[in-house]
Amino acid sequence: MGRYQLLARRGPDAVLSLYLAVALEPPGSKELVVLHCVPSEVAAEAGAGAALVEDGKLAGRLEHPNMVRTLGVGEESGQIYVATEYLEGQTLEAVGQAARKARSPLEPALCARLVSDALTGLHYAHELKDGSGPLALVHRNINPGTVFVTYDGEVKVTDFGGAKERLLQSTESEESAKRRLGHMAPEQVSGRQVDRRADVFAMGIVLWELLTGRALMDRETAPLTLQRVLQDALEPPSTFAKEIDRELDTIVLRALERDPARRFQSAEGMRMELETYLFGRGATATRVTERMQALFGEARERERVEVLRLLSRLRPSIAPPPAPPPLPVRRAGGGGAGAPPPESWRSVLSDPPPPPAPRPPPPRPGMSAAMKALLGVGALVVVGAGAVLVATFLKQPVVVPVVEEAAAPPIARTVLRLHGSNVMGADLVPALVEAFLKGRGATGIARHPGPRPLETDVKATLGGSEQVVEIEAQGTSTAFDDLAAGKCDIGMASRLITSAEAATLAPLGDMTLPANEHLLGLDGIAVIVHPNNPLRSIDTARLHDVFSGQLKDWADLSGRPGPIEVYAPGTRSGTYDIFSHLVLGEDPLVATAKRVPELAALAKAVAGGPNAIGFTSFHDVQGAEALAVSEPGSTPLYPSPFTVATEDYLLTRRMYLYVPAAATPLATDFVTFAVSPEGQRVVKSAGFVDLTVRISDPSPCVDKCPPRYLAISRRARRLSLTFRFRSGGSDFDSRSYGDIDRLLELLKAYPNPHVIVLGFSDIVGDPTQSLALSKERAGKVNDELVARGIHPTIVDGFGLELPRASNATAAGRERNRRVEVWLDKD
Repeated sequence: MGRYQLLARRGPDAVLSLYLAVALEPPGSKELVVLHCVPSEVAAEAGAGAALVEDGKLAGRLEHPNMVRTLGVGEESGQIYVATEYLEGQTLEAVGQAARKARSPLEPALCARLVSDALTGLHYAHELKDGSGPLALVHRNINPGTVFVTYDGEVKVTDFGGAKERLLQSTESEESAKRRLGHMAPEQVSGRQVDRRADVFAMGIVLWELLTGRALMDRETAPLTLQRVLQDALEPPSTFAKEIDRELDTIVLRALERDPARRFQSAEGMRMELETYLFGRGATATRVTERMQALFGEARERERVEVLRLLSRLRPSIAPPPAPPPLPVRRAGGGGAGAPPPESWRSVLSDPPPPPAPRPPPPRPGMSAAMKALLGVGALVVVGAGAVLVATFLKQPVVVPVVEEAAAPPIARTVLRLHGSNVMGADLVPALVEAFLKGRGATGIARHPGPRPLETDVKATLGGSEQVVEIEAQGTSTAFDDLAAGKCDIGMASRLITSAEAATLAPLGDMTLPANEHLLGLDGIAVIVHPNNPLRSIDTARLHDVFSGQLKDWADLSGRPGPIEVYAPGTRSGTYDIFSHLVLGEDPLVATAKRVPELAALAKAVAGGPNAIGFTSFHDVQGAEALAVSEPGSTPLYPSPFTVATEDYLLTRRMYLYVPAAATPLATDFVTFAVSPEGQRVVKSAGFVDLTVRISDPSPCVDKCPPRYLAISRRARRLSLTFRFRSGGSDFDSRSYGDIDRLLELLKAYPNPHVIVLGFSDIVGDPTQSLALSKERAGKVNDELVARGIHPTIVDGFGLELPRASNATAAGRERNRRVEVWLDKD
C-alpha cells in the first residue's frame, strides 16, 4: 500500500481497519508502522475524507516526545490511509484496568506523573503556530483511550484531529456515545465554542478516574450522563481513595471547574501544579517502566513472539504483496474509546517458498541491527481509534528460529547533556552520573576527556549499546545560554537564575518554579590565604576593598607588610558570579588579579604564595587557610557543613539543576535521582553540603538576643534547614518545598517531637508590619507540618530581630526572611 509492505491486518472494525506494515522507503529503513485505512466511499459518504487527509497532515506537524508521530497520509487502491509510528505499550485505559484487575492500584503520585506528561504534549499542540500565527488546536476527544503509555515510561497523546472520530461516531453504539459524552467539557456538550480549556477539563476527568478507578461522569443513560456533566456536584477523588491528599484534590477539582474562567487556563498551568505536587515523591519514568513491566511483562513476551512470527514470513524480495481488496463497508460494532478487546493480527502474506536444498535458508532481507533490537523487546501494540491492538490468540510462547546477521559494532549515542557550572561539572556531576547509570544497570562506566577543555564524557554500556552523558563545565552562564539554544538537557548553575535569564528561557517554561528549578546541594565560597598569614577573619567591606584593588598591602589588614596578590576564577564561573554579587557589587575585580579557571588549582596557588588571597569552593581549600567572614559589626563565621546548610555563613551559595518544562524522561529521572537520599550521599562524598537535615547545639545567643529566643536556644537544638521565602510574602522559595519532606523524614525517628518554628522578616521601617509578616511565615511552615500530622509546640515571629545579614542589600534581605526550626531537648 503506497510505500509500505503490509504484514498483517486487524478488522475490518466498523469503518476503520488497521495494518501492521513495514516502510520500504527510504531504501533499507524497514521501519514498522501502523496504517489506519478507510474505504474512499465511506469517507465520502461520511463527508470526512478530505478532513481525514487534512487531519493527517496537521498531525504530521506535531513533533514532540509526548505526541504520537504521524508519518504520512495517502490513498491506494481506493482506500485512504494515515501512517503512524509503531508503539510498544498500552493506553491509559488499559493500564488502569490492568492495575485494578491485579488489585494493585496505581499510587496517586504515579497517576499525577502520567497525566502531567500527557499535559506536556497537549500544551505543545495547543501552542502550535504557523506563519500566520497560533493555530488554536483543540483535541476535543481526550479520554483514557487517547493517552498512551509506552513500556519505557513515556506518555503520548494520540488521535489529534476530529475527522477519524467523526467517522467512528457514524457507527458507534449507544454505550460508546455515552462514554464519549462522559469525557467532554460542559461547553462542549452544550454546543458552545470551545478552546484549550475544554481539553483541560477532560484531563481533569482522566486524572479523577485514574486516581479512583471509577467513572466520573458515566451514568446509566446519555441524558443522565449529560446532567452529571452539566449540573451534579463532583466529589473530590479522596472521597473514594483516602490516600489522596488535599493538595491533589485541589488540583483535580480546579481542572473540573464548570466555568472555564475558573479552571486552569492552559494545560501548562495544570502541569505546573502537578509538578509542584510531585516534587520529591519519586514518581519518575523509571517507576512507570517498573509498573508497566509488572502489569504487562508476560503479555509483552507473548506479543514479541507474534511479531517475530509475522516478520519471519516476509518474502526475500522487498516487493510488496498484491494490494488488499477494498474494505467491506460495515455499519455495526464499536471502535474508539471503550471498544471491546481488539482482534488479533491476521497475516496478509503467503508462506515464503522453502529454500532449495542443500542451501541454508536465506536470512530475512534487509533486517537491520536496530530492527532486531526493537523486535527483541518489542510488543505488538499499536495506537489507533483510541484502542490498543494486541495479538491475543497465542496461548503459549512459540519459538521462531532466526538467522542472525553479524552484529554491527555499537555506535556511541549521547543520551544526556549537562552544561554549566565548573564547580559542579568538575567532579560532582560526573560522580552523580556514574551512580545514576550504575543504578540503571549500566556496565563499563568510565569518564573520558571530552573534545573541548572542561568537558567530560561519561560512557557506559546499557541495553547492548554504548551510551554517552556529555558534561560541559564552562561556567554557570553557559547553562542558561545552552538551554536557550537547545544545546543541553540540564543546566548546572551555582547561583540562582536571574530575571533576565528566566525571561529568555520563558518559552521552555517558568524556570523559577520548583518543577524546573531543583536545588542539588550547597557550597560555601571560602576566602583563602597562605597558612602562615596571621589574618583569621575579615568583613565584607574589607573584602570588597581588597578584591577591587583599594587595599593593596597586607599591612592594612594583618600588620605584616607585603603586596597583596589577588587570585580569582574565570569570569564565566558561578563562583566568580556569586562572589562578585555578594562582595564587589558594581565594582570590577582588580585588574592585576590572576585568573585560574580550575578551583582546585587556584587553591594550590594561594597555598603556595605567602602574599596571596583568593576565593574558591570551601571543599576545595586544599592546603590554604580559610578565613571567617562577617558583615561589619556582626560575628564572623567560618564555612562549615552546618553554617553552610543553614545558610548563615555569608558566602553560601546554592547549586541548582535547571530543566525545561518538557524535559526528556531521562533528564527528569536524573534530577529525581540527584535529589534523592542516594544522590545526596554522592553530593556529600564529593565534598559539598548535601540537603540531609542535621541537628546541632548552636553557639549561645548572648548579644541583642530577645529573652524568649534566648530561652529557646538554651533548651533546644537547631536543625540545619532554614525555610526561606520569596520577597514580600509567605511563598516558599524552591529549596523549601523539598525541605518539608526532608524534615518529615527526620522526625520519623522521634515518636513525639517537640518542634519549634520561629519566623523572621526583612522589611525595614514598619516594625508592626515586619512582626506580622514574620509570624505569617512561621504560620506557613506550621500549616504545612500540621497538614502532614506534625503539630509544633511553639510557633512565633520575631520581626526584624536577629538579622543574619544587612537589610541594606537584596542578598542580605533574602538571607533574613527566614523561618528557623528547632527541636526541644526534652
